[in-house]
Amino acid sequence: MPMKTADPRRHYRTLCSIKAHVQLGLIIYDVEIVDISEGGCKIVPSSPDELIDAGLSNETDLDLRIGNECIFGGVVWSAPNFAAIGCRFDQVMNKHEIAAFLKSSHSVFSIPCP
Repeated sequence: MPMKTADPRRHYRTLCSIKAHVQLGLIIYDVEIVDISEGGCKIVPSSPDELIDAGLSNETDLDLRIGNECIFGGVVWSAPNFAAIGCRFDQVMNKHEIAAFLKSSHSVFSIPCP
């Protein structure tokens, strides 16, 4: 019988496609949220070089803006050259808040990941 291994993730992800903005200081940058969980999300910036020039680095605090919603958090990891960025939320959302968020943000799709 094969051994089961623990899932290293704290929260399950939901794949999505949500246009959003990241605010660093006074400047706002376009991003796309490509997956979201109770504890954070993965974003893909439209212009990674602009974020690098703005001084974005791991552990940078940021505001994630979707319409009139603002979620506070920070960077926890990044792919080379900030092609993708993992963000944590300052406040964990429950699965009902995630569902409401996806509905209100008009996500192009939402697919739960195992």
